[in-house]
Amino acid sequence: MGKTVLFSPVGNTDPIRDCYDGGMLHICRHYRPDVVYLYLSKEMLEHHRRDNRYVATIRLLEEKIGHKFGVITIERPELTEPHIFDAFYNDFESLLNEIAESNPDEILLNISSGTPAMKVALQTIAAMSDNLYIPIQVASPENASNKTNGNHNDYEIKLNWDCNIDNTPQAQCRCSKSRFENLNAKIKKEIIYAHIDSYDYEAALSVARGMRSFVKPKSLDMLQAARLRLAMEFPQARQKLKDAGLRVFKRQPEHEKLLESILWLQVKEKRREFVDFIRGITPVVTELFRVCLKNKCGVDIRQYCVYRGNDIEKNYLKRSILEKEAPDILEILDRAFAPRDFTDTYISSANMSVIIKALCAGDDELTGLVDKLNAIDGEQVRHIAAHTLTAITDEYVKKQTGYYCREIIILIKKSVG
Repeated sequence: MGKTVLFSPVGNTDPIRDCYDGGMLHICRHYRPDVVYLYLSKEMLEHHRRDNRYVATIRLLEEKIGHKFGVITIERPELTEPHIFDAFYNDFESLLNEIAESNPDEILLNISSGTPAMKVALQTIAAMSDNLYIPIQVASPENASNKTNGNHNDYEIKLNWDCNIDNTPQAQCRCSKSRFENLNAKIKKEIIYAHIDSYDYEAALSVARGMRSFVKPKSLDMLQAARLRLAMEFPQARQKLKDAGLRVFKRQPEHEKLLESILWLQVKEKRREFVDFIRGITPVVTELFRVCLKNKCGVDIRQYCVYRGNDIEKNYLKRSILEKEAPDILEILDRAFAPRDFTDTYISSANMSVIIKALCAGDDELTGLVDKLNAIDGEQVRHIAAHTLTAITDEYVKKQTGYYCREIIILIKKSVG
């Protein structure tokens, strides 16, 4: 069985006041911790040294309920202003860390004794601890406010004990676990929102998984879908959206790939991840030109391609196939790459752009956009990230391409039509 520890500031209601347990004693009575840490400010320490009232009363409770308490006093004679939060907060954190290292089981925090600042401090520490600490609050008798401060200098231990109504059989437990989870959940939800705003779905999902009791399964499915979309795992993302009960519109696979790739570039620009942005230009422009060829020029370039190596799509353009099935397109390519004839190669913005310009020569807007995007997707730009050791900035991209990243995205969207 695990070991239970209680950390308790000591306040004016301890150990007994107005014929009822104070918070510290009441928690000891009903939770029966194995070890009790009593945190004593200057004023409470003076009472302790005068008559040992806190430890002596715990010993009386020990005899009554038949449970042995270990008692450790933490004396802070220098703490003369316990109402000031900063006077003890770091001390609380340090002490609780030490206690947690030697007592890894259940650690209770008394948030009903001590000054209001002490109670808030312990509540805050508990809320930020990921359930490491359990804050316990003790209601005043009959839920009334505490009435008197008592005569602390002439405290009579035995008399107060004998008159304690909480010693009677009909006495009720006034302890309850504080709902600090609500505060913790609110803080974590704000963290999740911040991650979502910055498109960091992996981090948002990680936080959400740590607070499942406060996050609906639908929300987890949606976060997983967002993470999968950003990773370009579209079938899995669609399934998660369906799991969330959302309607998923069907799109042609090639349109989905292009759309999601453009959205991916937008995220990289907004997150200022310019190295990834540069690396992503080539596949996006290549896919854009391929779709443009098919939809605006009536040419499915993949009909003239084969798989090569570990390719998952037919992207390797073969001269021999063009000779048999599309000699007009081969003529365009030979003319563009003269004096050398066109040879087998992967489809690219360079070879597809010349086909688009030849077949859509009358569309000045389209051919102009194709020229600009082909220039952006040139050898110099494609190797910026690979051969540049300095930081890649938006200004650097502008210097190399003539366009800021956001302007490149606008050109791509215009080309989609």
